[in-house]
Amino acid sequence: MGRGEGVKKCRRKGEKESKLMEHNNKQKKLMKNIIISVSMLLLITACSGGQSGESNSNAGVVQETVKTAALPTPDSFKADLTQTLEAYFELKDALVETDAALASEKGSALLAKMDSVQLDGLSEEAAMLWEVSGNDAKVATEALINESDVEVQREHFTPLSNALIDMMRSYGPLDNAVYIQRCPMVRGGAADWLSKEENILNPYFGSKMLTCGSVIERI
Repeated sequence: MGRGEGVKKCRRKGEKESKLMEHNNKQKKLMKNIIISVSMLLLITACSGGQSGESNSNAGVVQETVKTAALPTPDSFKADLTQTLEAYFELKDALVETDAALASEKGSALLAKMDSVQLDGLSEEAAMLWEVSGNDAKVATEALINESDVEVQREHFTPLSNALIDMMRSYGPLDNAVYIQRCPMVRGGAADWLSKEENILNPYFGSKMLTCGSVIERI
């Protein structure tokens, strides 16, 4: 074999290897795109109920029932907590309706309810929980009230909900069931809220994705 022929053969081999490598890279890129597309499709499907009008609240539901209160509380406190929750539910409904003015109004009513809660008869631990979580809830509510942008109000609704969820897990259950619900698509992550109904009405997206979410716990 001449030197020139050897060079040509080596060049052809290099070209084949280069094409093979290019093909493999294209295959890897294609598979990556397929995986990303499938993942996005699954995520969109999980929250497409708002578009179709069908609720997905029963899909993948994980419910845990709290049978006894972690902290004993007197009936008077439970009555105050029930009224506080009712005010919270009205605020949540205003956000579902994407009504910033109404949300501020209902937030003011909620703040008044929280300020009127009587701590008489609570143990030191139970009272301390209210002081901490209750303060977090009040701070978030005050911030929400002072906003006219509903999207910013929804941001403050998250820490408010988290504080009330902590209290419900410690003080509950009350006379009626309360559901902790979660949307996996809020600001790049998941966000929770409380509802007195099992059906999903999403306060973070309103009519855009009304039924996006699921029940994660029943108290």
